[in-house]
Amino acid sequence: MSELSDCERDLKNLRRYADEVERTLVNVKAQATEKTWRGPGGDKLRKDFEQRSKEIRASLRRAKEEMERIRKKLETEEAQKKDGD
Repeated sequence: MSELSDCERDLKNLRRYADEVERTLVNVKAQATEKTWRGPGGDKLRKDFEQRSKEIRASLRRAKEEMERIRKKLETEEAQKKDGD
C-alpha cells in the first residue's frame, strides 16, 4: 500500500471515531440534565462537561485538519513521482 492510501484509510477511521465520540458527547449531555443531576454538583458537572466537550471537539477538528493536510501533501508527492517517471 502507498502512504497516500494508508493516510486515506487513517483519515476515514479518524472521521468514524470522531463521529462516535460526538455521539457519545451528545448522549452524555442528554443524561446530564437537571432532572438527573441536581444541585451544585449537577451544575458543576454540566459546566465542566460543556468545557471538556468543547476541548474534545476542538482536538478532533484539529486532528482531522492535520490528517487532511498530510493527505494532500502525500497526494502531491505521488503526483510528482508519476510525472517524474
